[in-house]
Parts: sequence; C-alpha cells; structure tokens
Amino acid sequence: MEALEACEEYKAKARECYGKWFDGLLKGNFVQSDCDQETDDYKQCILEEMDKLKKANERKKE
Repeated sequence: MEALEACEEYKAKARECYGKWFDGLLKGNFVQSDCDQETDDYKQCILEEMDKLKKANERKKE
C-alpha cells in the first residue's frame, strides 16, 4: 500500500525504539516503553497518507 511505503522512515524509528525496549525487557529491565513519540509519528504519517489516497481516489471518480 502506498501509504505504508511513504511512512517507512517512521516505521523504522518505531521498530528500533521498541526493539531496544524489548531487549531491555528480556534482560530484566521492566520499565514502560518510551516509544510514544515514535508511535505517534508513525500513526500520524499513516493517517495523513491514507487521507491523501482517499482524496485522490475521490477526484478520480469525479
């Protein structure tokens, strides 16, 4: 899906953050993840890209 491809950079940052958190978790570091910003950025990118695709599809129908 085009929307997902446009957000690969944000996805990579979120995966890296959660990967580091999970590695710490496996080592006994039971703290809450601090990946909210990365998650929010990725989510926002997806929503914006999907909105762009929706608008483009609506224009094609006209």
